[in-house]
Amino acid sequence: MQNTKFAFAPTFVGASANKYIGVIGSRKLPLIYKEKVKKVVRQLLDKGFGIASGGAVGADEYALDALLELNACHRGVIFSAWRDVSQFPVSVREKIKKFLSLGGEVVWGSIPPSASRSVVVAGLLSRNIRLVLGAAGIVAFPYGESRGTYYTVRNAEKRNIPVFIFFKNLSFQNF
Repeated sequence: MQNTKFAFAPTFVGASANKYIGVIGSRKLPLIYKEKVKKVVRQLLDKGFGIASGGAVGADEYALDALLELNACHRGVIFSAWRDVSQFPVSVREKIKKFLSLGGEVVWGSIPPSASRSVVVAGLLSRNIRLVLGAAGIVAFPYGESRGTYYTVRNAEKRNIPVFIFFKNLSFQNF
């Protein structure tokens, strides 16, 4: 992964109000990482970036929680694979509704309700590509297999978009 940096702190240079950093990662990212994701989100917001994520459980949900807790929904965008809120995972539906009510944006996908597994997988991968295309950089929190996370990382690298990967054993003390 040539453009991937294994770093303690993302150092994206300069930001404007319309620049987003994708905060992504494993659906299985343990709850103990929630505060670490929030710290990354806070630092990126402080640097002037908006936050983009996918609205899934795990790392995406922690990024959404951070936007809600930091009163920064107006600086966030969720790239959805779904057509509406009712299709999101149950654990994030109410959070997505609150995010929208507080000025957050959702870029809706095209997966219909009751879609086949192959349609859902294609829609999720399409969502990941749309997120990459809307991001100035990617911060990834893989955990375990994380196939969707690495798919997103590879697609960002193909487009020369900076990627920072935080593995489970890294310290965030210097962030």
